[in-house]
Amino acid sequence: MQTIYIVFLSIILMALSACTPSYTTEKVGEYSRQIGLTDQYEISRWRNYTFSSDNQLLVAVDAESDEQASQLASVIAKNLSPFFTSVQSLSRASAVSVGLKEARRSGCHFLLAVQETSFKLAFDPTINARDTAQENDRSDTTDKYTRVNFLLSIIDANTGKVVDKVNLSVSTAHYDFIGSDFVDLLDKPISQLGSDLVGN
Repeated sequence: MQTIYIVFLSIILMALSACTPSYTTEKVGEYSRQIGLTDQYEISRWRNYTFSSDNQLLVAVDAESDEQASQLASVIAKNLSPFFTSVQSLSRASAVSVGLKEARRSGCHFLLAVQETSFKLAFDPTINARDTAQENDRSDTTDKYTRVNFLLSIIDANTGKVVDKVNLSVSTAHYDFIGSDFVDLLDKPISQLGSDLVGN
């Protein structure tokens, strides 16, 4: 089946070779995502509110563990920082109320509260017959993911009102059995989100 996809992609590449370079690159990327040869992501927004790049943001993640929350918040903050004056992140799992208090305390204009997170590990240790002691010694920082989904609420730090919501869904290529860490999987979609937020 993989051979058929590669042959199909080769035919498409040859057909597009007469097109302009930018059109060709765009179409190759589109077809590669459609047949699952590259990572895919989908961003949907509630209001498409445009934010000034002068804003200061705080990212807080409500996740199962502090490690996951810290990793995810750091990746989001790093990739949004080119678009805003300041983007900070909390290093522990935090509910919206905690994030709002911290945003106000640190002088941020908006809280980016990440909720309803779901992660699919490339290798799920619950299906493996490892013993519990060995599993407890495993570090979360080595986890590789094939899918990450979350809801990001953008909240005005002064009023506490939600001004926009973003659903983000990212998955690795169909043939990626190893998975990716948060950085590899989320760099491009979060950068695209930052561009969308400031209206680029």
